[in-house]
Amino acid sequence: MLDRFKSLRIIVDTLAILLVYMVIGYFIDHNDILLINKPFQTFIIVIAVISLFYGFPAGILSMLMFLVIGFSFYSQFPLYQFLWYLALTLIFSEAHYFWSSKILKLEKEMEYLNEKLRYIKESLFTLKISHDQIEKNYVLKPMSIRNVLNEINKMVKTKDEKLFENFLLLISKYTQVESGSLYIRDEKDKETYVEVAKIGDGADLDFEDPMMKEVMERRESAFLSIADLDGNNPSKYLAVSTVLDDNNEFKVFFLIKEMPFTELNKDNMLKIDVFLLYLVRNIDIVRNYDRILEKYIDLDMYLIREIDILIQLYRKYKIESNIVVFYVDEGEPVGSMFMEIEGSIRGLDYAVRYRYGNREMLIVLLPFTSDANVKGFIGRIRKDIRRLFGRDTELSLLHKIIPIGKFSLEKTIYKVVKS
Repeated sequence: MLDRFKSLRIIVDTLAILLVYMVIGYFIDHNDILLINKPFQTFIIVIAVISLFYGFPAGILSMLMFLVIGFSFYSQFPLYQFLWYLALTLIFSEAHYFWSSKILKLEKEMEYLNEKLRYIKESLFTLKISHDQIEKNYVLKPMSIRNVLNEINKMVKTKDEKLFENFLLLISKYTQVESGSLYIRDEKDKETYVEVAKIGDGADLDFEDPMMKEVMERRESAFLSIADLDGNNPSKYLAVSTVLDDNNEFKVFFLIKEMPFTELNKDNMLKIDVFLLYLVRNIDIVRNYDRILEKYIDLDMYLIREIDILIQLYRKYKIESNIVVFYVDEGEPVGSMFMEIEGSIRGLDYAVRYRYGNREMLIVLLPFTSDANVKGFIGRIRKDIRRLFGRDTELSLLHKIIPIGKFSLEKTIYKVVKS
């Protein structure tokens, strides 16, 4: 619908520009309405503006109008002028195509980088709260943040029939939530939210509640501070945790009605936000890549999603990316080598360890990296390994390069893992 409106607007704008120009030309010289026989041919400016701004279709429409006007208002059709303007139209249209393609490519790269930045921010926040609370978690908590995330990941991957119930039990165990409900947006009716699980007596979803209004307005989670727990607060919730989708629309609400006051603090609320975001993100990934995850159950879900995104970027915009897989023969020590490689990659790159049969491998995803730069990356890694571990160890380190975009997602994963 949007593309049709855009095309219609291009046609209307082009015709409007030509009409205004022809009206002016008619009053200047009704025998030369296009002003193509004057010392300064202003029609060049018109086709330049139209072709450079709107592209090839608008330029061709301009030349069609030239044909109509040429046969209608000129005693002899200006053939040579027509061919000259047609050539200029093609040149201007090519320039428009070149720059539009370049701008679109850069926009897609920026979208990918923003998505990566958001993921890195989430990971950094998870690392921060894990580090800040590590001693407290070790002494007081039944499990660490990493254990909670691993449990969520396991439940999603194995398609736990009671996924949401077990998720709330996990959250309850970690943060002592005693009563609350989890609501997820209905896929068919985007205005409806369905209760999928609850703890204790649960909580009704009320968009007129003061805290819900605050969440809807600020588009972020909210909770009551200790100063608000004096009976004057009209909200029926102690906290509301939420997750937004890519369109900045609410996807999930976790309504907390009862929990110990000692646990109602910013740290716990932030952790609940992280756990909820992790759950939603993993559910989306599993839903999209279910068949591949069934074959490679231990393969990192995020890696699969990133490869798929980069394949689409290559096929649509020719943005190059590559995968390098480092591995060694059975029996060779890999821990220190792989750790060194992981510490050598850029912030945009992504490395994950994977074991297939008896082979230990380190899969390194290199977004926006050409073939030449991949060779430079491998050379730098091998130089560092030789310097730190010796020539024999460096020679035992094998690698393979898989270009992204040349194969389907499933075949790319197969080449990464097996070939």
